Amino acid sequence: MWLGVVLFVIFLFFWSDSSSQPSEDGYKTKNFGTDSLKIYNLLKNNGLSSESLRIFLTMEDQFLKYERETVCSGVSRLTNAAALSRQIKDRFRGYDFSYHDDVHLKQMDSPNRVINKELVCL
Repeated sequence: MWLGVVLFVIFLFFWSDSSSQPSEDGYKTKNFGTDSLKIYNLLKNNGLSSESLRIFLTMEDQFLKYERETVCSGVSRLTNAAALSRQIKDRFRGYDFSYHDDVHLKQMDSPNRVINKELVCL
């Protein structure tokens, strides 16, 4: 019985996680969380082109993938992530990406601490 409950919870986690991932022009994110989704929706509501939205999704998803790799595999991607964060901020000026520094880069700098509560290693 417990095995059935555990499998059901795992299924719900993957189903809800997958369904909350945005997509644009055939690209579907794999690593988005609350903050990234808020920015994506803001960009979309502000009328950014489909191409610009897809570029944001791919850049932000890669940034978050660096965080996951750093924390879950122990291979630091902090330098790559910091550079990509700067590129995102430069390309999408006027939007608040403070969560990059306050959560994600801080998490990568201290991979053994729990800073990003949305990050799950599987």
